Amino acid sequence: MLPLTLSVAEPVGSDLLEKATNVLPTASCGQIAWMALSWPAVPELDLGPEHARTGVQACFNIDANHEPTAGYTVYAHVHPLAGERAQHLARQIGHDVVGPGEHGW
Repeated sequence: MLPLTLSVAEPVGSDLLEKATNVLPTASCGQIAWMALSWPAVPELDLGPEHARTGVQACFNIDANHEPTAGYTVYAHVHPLAGERAQHLARQIGHDVVGPGEHGW
């Protein structure tokens, strides 16, 4: 039954990800958030590693404030003064940042 909140301290196994992909198509909206990630250093941008305020959040038919919206958005959480890191992360998967930075977690 949704809403569902799950918190794990250990690495997520493929079985949990398979369960999520089975539940999400039946949900009208939702989000998956991976928090407390570590972004590696990006020497060419003069950025050291980042361990605070980091994460990835995927929202489906809602925005980050839980307001209804069509489609999905993926947010990469970075330090507010490290916008170059967000651009770098997007380029690593062949995309660009869409829109201005937003205040998040």
